[in-house]
This record gives sequence, structure tokens and C-alpha cells, in this order.
Amino acid sequence: MRVCGNGQEAERGDGPGSDKGYPMGQHSAQAELQVIVAKDAQSAELSIPPNLSAEQMTVEALTAALQTAQVEITPAVTEALERIASEPRCESPPCRVVVARATPPVHGVDGRVEWLVDEGSPAPVDEHGNICFYEQSAFTMVTAGQVLGRVVPPTQGVEGRDVFGKPIAAKNGQPADPKLDETIAHNENADLVAQIAGVFTRKGPKPTIRELLEVQGCVDFSTGNINFDGEVSVRGGVRDLFRVVATGRIEIRGLVEAATVECEGDLILAGGMAGREHGLVRAGGSVTARHLSASRLIVRGDLNIDKEMMGCHATVSGRVLCPKGSILGGRLVCSREWNVAVFGSQAGVETIIELGSLPLLRARVTKLDDVIDQHLHVLRTLVGEREAVARQSARPGSRVGERLRAVTAEMHRVNEELKAARHEREEAEALIANLKVFTGTVTKCLHAGTIFAVGRRLLRVYMDVLGPLQITVAESGQILVHPEDAAAIPLDKIARPFGLAA
Repeated sequence: MRVCGNGQEAERGDGPGSDKGYPMGQHSAQAELQVIVAKDAQSAELSIPPNLSAEQMTVEALTAALQTAQVEITPAVTEALERIASEPRCESPPCRVVVARATPPVHGVDGRVEWLVDEGSPAPVDEHGNICFYEQSAFTMVTAGQVLGRVVPPTQGVEGRDVFGKPIAAKNGQPADPKLDETIAHNENADLVAQIAGVFTRKGPKPTIRELLEVQGCVDFSTGNINFDGEVSVRGGVRDLFRVVATGRIEIRGLVEAATVECEGDLILAGGMAGREHGLVRAGGSVTARHLSASRLIVRGDLNIDKEMMGCHATVSGRVLCPKGSILGGRLVCSREWNVAVFGSQAGVETIIELGSLPLLRARVTKLDDVIDQHLHVLRTLVGEREAVARQSARPGSRVGERLRAVTAEMHRVNEELKAARHEREEAEALIANLKVFTGTVTKCLHAGTIFAVGRRLLRVYMDVLGPLQITVAESGQILVHPEDAAAIPLDKIARPFGLAA
């Protein structure tokens, strides 16, 4: 019998594939059973000549041959030997059968991050199956405390065994290193948690959350509408019917078309706005624009215009500053002072200026009046209920006492809310009174066709008046015009009544 073992010097076998291992045992002219083990000990074969006797083909004899070659006898090897012993023997030449294979090692899997948020969101589908492409987003907005992902730990490797039963080393998986900055924390539960609200991105060397959302191009179908808790910067413009909404400051460098822009902070429209009767701006702070046309604006701070505002309906709680440009067409509701180079146009375009009016504050006062009336009604009802409960017994039992205490507590709550509403109303009225004294400056020309509105009274200027001049609203409500180096004259001298304000 011939056997071969890994790495041992002996005569090579003559059968097919004998280069896979080294034959072992004594040389004989008679063909013998050989065990051939691969050099890497990954497999073991039996080379079976056709002239072996039945005694040499038993499971025991084959097992002994493998044991001589130091091959580990496993259940799989025994099963292979039983199959060989039960099959007809080879004729010629000798046949080779693999009877043992190594068990390969199972290497560990590296740790990884499973992100629970994707960058961007698809366009939503409404109940009718219609896709709203305006609402798709190229950005992922997250809130503080939101779980963004989980760190999955690595697994340990499982070693293998070669045909000799020797272990084959396995590699352990490496832990994940997400490379976080201060905007994302890794807690004890292996969660990745947002520390701030903003836009989440995994681009660049590390995942991060930015409080500034930057749009490199235009707000269009490639980005979808923007609704962001923070500041927004748009390098391009905003296309028709899209929205840009932010809790902070917004800066848009390109042209804003018939779109909606809303922010709680300041707004910069470096490329201007051409709203075509559908543009809308709401700003909690000041607005600075190159030019504005055919748009509606509600501005709680100042309105700064570089060139012109044409055909707009603007309500401004702060100042209107356009010292080098013009305002023509549309309606300007101004609560404080303004400084404009030119009002109206040579063509007599109807331009309405509403002075000394505080529509937002007056609406707030009206609402507060309703709140105060409601609280007074509830308070009167509670007073009556308290008196009724108190009359039930001179010395009320526990149930009556509990109800009396509950009514008293509710009266206290309503009374505190009533006091707060009255205080807020007083502050609003005081602000209205302080802003009634209005001053406006025209540095170049006040054109004919300009209409001044105070309350429901309209006065239309019928002649061009060169500046510089000031226009004031006295406490009495009279509008006065102050030409440079001349005495003030009533607006009635250069304007005529023109119906009633809408």
C-alpha cells in the first residue's frame, strides 16, 4: 500500500494528478492503494488501483490507510469511505476519489453603520395616486434627539480545520469607525443621535448635520420645496410655484420667480424677485432686495430696495428704504418712516401709499378684544357657579368642598389669562399711538398719480413735486408736505380727494 503525506519526501505516484501531493510508503512493483494529500492540506484523495482485493476495499482497510497518512477521520470521511467500499471497483487505470476536505475558516464580519435615514426623499403620492414632484426633496432634515442610525458590532471569526485536524486561523471582524463630529453622538445603546436640528449629509469625510442648508443651484424639481429649521442659502434662484421656508435667515442670489419665500429671520434677495402676481414673501426680520415686481410682501422689519419696487403690495412694519430707486404701482402699507428717491412714474401709474396705518397691530387688538370678552364671559359663569355651590351648605361636605376648590382654581387661571390679554392689548395700543407720527422722505420726485391713504381717506397727487421733501402725518391725522427750505403745506394743496380706501 502506498500513502502520501503533506510535505514528506518520497517517490511520486504515477496516477493522474499525482502532483497534488507526495506518496509515502515502500516501493512495490504491484500497484497499491495510495493516499494523496494536497500540499496545503485542503484535501485528501485515495488513488485506488483496479487490482485491489476485496479485503483491501473495506471501510476498515481504507480507514487504516488514511490514519497512516495522519488524515483526521471525521463522520464525513467515514461516509465517503462507506460509499467507496459499496461501489464497484475501478477497472483501469487507477481512479482517484476525494475522501476528505478541510473545513475552511469563517472570518468575522466587520462592524458597520446601519443608517435609518436616507439622503433625500421621494416625491409623495396623494390619495388619488397623483405624484407631487414639488414635495420631493434632495435633502434630509433631522431634529435634535432623532436617532439617525445604529452601529452594528463586528463578529468573531470561527477557525477551520485542515484534513490533518489542525486548526486554520480565522480573522475577527474590525469595529466600525463612523468618524463622527460634534453634531452626532454615539450613545451606550450603539445609537447615533442627532445633537442639533438641521440637514443631515453623509458626503465628505464624515457624516454631519449642518444648521445652514446650502443649495448650489436653483430651487426646482432637482431639490423640491425647501422647509428647513435653520438658515438657507441658495446660490441660484427659485423657480415658479416652489417654496423656500426657514426658521432662520434666507439668502437667495438668483432671481426668485412666482414662488413663495418665508423666514423668521432676515431675507436677502440679491437677484431680486419677479412674482408675476403670484410671488409671496413673508419675513420676520428685514428684507433686502435688488428689485421687486408684481409680488406680495409682509415684512416685520425694514424693507431695503436697491433699484425699484414695481406693482407690489407690501405691508411693512419697519422702515422702507429705497434712497436710490423708485416705488411705482401697487400698494405700500407703511407703519414707520420711509426714504425713497422716486414715488410713482411720469406716466402717472397709480401708486398707493398707506401711511400711519398698522394693520397687523390693529388686527391683533381686535383679536385680543375677542379673547378678553370670552374670558369675561367664562369668569362671570364661574362666579355664578361658585356662589351656587357656596349656598348649598353653610358647612359644605367633602364633595361640595372639592367642587368649590376646583371652581376657585379655574377662576384664578382664567383671571390670570385675562390680565395677560389686557396687558398685551395695552402694549399694542401704545405701539400704535407711538407710530402714528410718521415721516417720509422723497429725495428726487413725487410724481402725479401717487395716492396717499390715511384711514379710509384717499388723496391723489395731481402734479409732479421735485424733492427733496418730507411728508409727515401729524397726530391730528393731517398730511403735511415739507419742501426743502420752505414752509410746510397740507397735502390738499397738491392732491385731490380720490374716493375711499378699500
